[in-house]
Amino acid sequence: WELDLLGRIRSLNARALEQYLATEEARRGAQTSLVAAVAAAWLDLAANEENLRISKETLAAQQASYELIRSSRDAGIGSDLELSQAGSQVEAARAAVASFTGAVGVSRHALDLLAGTPVPGGLLPDRLVEVADPRGLSAGLPSDVLLRRPDILAAEHQLRAANAYIGAARAAFFPRISLTAGFGTSSPDLDGLFKSGTGVWSFAPQIVSPLFASGSLLANLKVSKVDREIAVAQYEKAIQSAFTEVNDSLTLRTTLVTQRDAQEALVKSLAEFSRLSDARFKAGLDGYLGVLVAQQALFNAQRSAVGVRLAEQANLVLLYKVLGGGV
Repeated sequence: WELDLLGRIRSLNARALEQYLATEEARRGAQTSLVAAVAAAWLDLAANEENLRISKETLAAQQASYELIRSSRDAGIGSDLELSQAGSQVEAARAAVASFTGAVGVSRHALDLLAGTPVPGGLLPDRLVEVADPRGLSAGLPSDVLLRRPDILAAEHQLRAANAYIGAARAAFFPRISLTAGFGTSSPDLDGLFKSGTGVWSFAPQIVSPLFASGSLLANLKVSKVDREIAVAQYEKAIQSAFTEVNDSLTLRTTLVTQRDAQEALVKSLAEFSRLSDARFKAGLDGYLGVLVAQQALFNAQRSAVGVRLAEQANLVLLYKVLGGGV
């Protein structure tokens, strides 16, 4: 046993505690990242499911138009050109359905992999839904919420551990007083250590002087100071990274909201355009080309709208992560 006159052991204990706490924050950071990854995979699956639904609806509409044009052609009203145009749109829609069917399967596999088990059907999405703002995100959110980020807390604990180690390295320059203990029994064998016999503890103080190890002790002290400077730099980097990530996410969030509103307005406008074009075609006022252009534009706008909504929801998941999570 050693008498801790100058706090060397106490400093080492403090260092060990801070390193443990840093490890615990790293665990929490990994957990937060996993939660965000699962949420992102769930949203990706939801977006693919919605795109698949849109593709199936488009395919049904294209098939209905194709049958109408074929009936008109057979009656001597429509043309082979219009029938060919309608057929090409049907095949394009069928290809889109097949593509998104495969994307849904891949997304489900990715979600199962992250969850570590097959996700029950009742928990799988059938469309893209809105994600609630993390931490009730609103104007005036104080920057000190970033102090809860696991990476910042881990860097802070590492900095404290480095400071504690400096104290231990400095205390090692001074002599240490140890207590030696001797324990005698009636048997010299190790397996008889705790058998019956005489047991007498003898304590004798022993001074361990660092006189002939001053070179290594000085080197250890210098190394501990360098480690502290590294810990300070890592702590500063963690804080700078936190502010950069939050700033980027909030900036992107503003533009995504504007983009979503514009894209949804475009979808509504094109849906009306498609409806009017179809009505004029059925009334015999226009050819099928106008319907074809309108349907294709609407389909592309709907897919783009899903992509923008996915980006917006994924941005909220990223904000959850960069703000330190909710664990």
